Amino acid sequence: MTSFEQALKHKPDSAEVYYRLGMVQFQKRNNIASAQMLLKALNIDPSHADAWMLFGSVCLLEGANLDAIRAFEKCANLRPESSQCLVLLGGAYLGDEKREQALEQFEKALKIAPTDPAAHFYAGVALKKLERGADAIRHLRQALALEPSHLKAQYELADALIDSSADEARQIANQLLAGEPRHAGAHYILGKTDYNQKRYAGAVEELERAVALDSKFRSAYYLLGQAYQRAGRQEQSRQAFERFRQLTDDERAARQFARRRLIVDSPK
Repeated sequence: MTSFEQALKHKPDSAEVYYRLGMVQFQKRNNIASAQMLLKALNIDPSHADAWMLFGSVCLLEGANLDAIRAFEKCANLRPESSQCLVLLGGAYLGDEKREQALEQFEKALKIAPTDPAAHFYAGVALKKLERGADAIRHLRQALALEPSHLKAQYELADALIDSSADEARQIANQLLAGEPRHAGAHYILGKTDYNQKRYAGAVEELERAVALDSKFRSAYYLLGQAYQRAGRQEQSRQAFERFRQLTDDERAARQFARRRLIVDSPK
């Protein structure tokens, strides 16, 4: 019996104890058990911001995006000056393709914590999805200035730079591979720059490496299909496009599933 379970015997209506038990289960990766403990905490004390934050994180891991959004909205309302709550809420909006709403949360977070690399990174990702390339690049550069080892920021920056600065994009991709030789995204960047420069044989080679390392890399399969087509390899092009279509259907189904609720009786 843990110390928290012992405490629960003395304080059976303690939201804090249930929250701590939820944290223990979360750390053990027992997400459903964690959610159950957190819901007990929130039914006792609906104003427990930390419990809402952790519950939202559990929901994201379980693919229940609507519950995650609702939990992070509760957290942000309870703690409007918490940049962490705002970044988490923005990330949940982004996962639900609500890009403008996501960006609004990241901008709020940056007003509170202008040196938060996570807020700059996610703002850059949202701006990239909104096709605001120059602003995206600015935020991604800032994220890397604050946290130079941020691998995801390196990848997103390289991808954002392909059209405007292909040489820098390739340089970043090669740096990624130097530190992480099995980085599928870096091979994708190299393949994309080769394709844009009409080096189709090189594009095929890099993109084949990307999908070999990540069999669910949807955009890499699409570009690989185009590269095969340009290289005159029609059957392989057809197969790559077919794989792209399969992954697109899977992603659409996953997005629909993510809009389902994880817990139907969560606190109001």
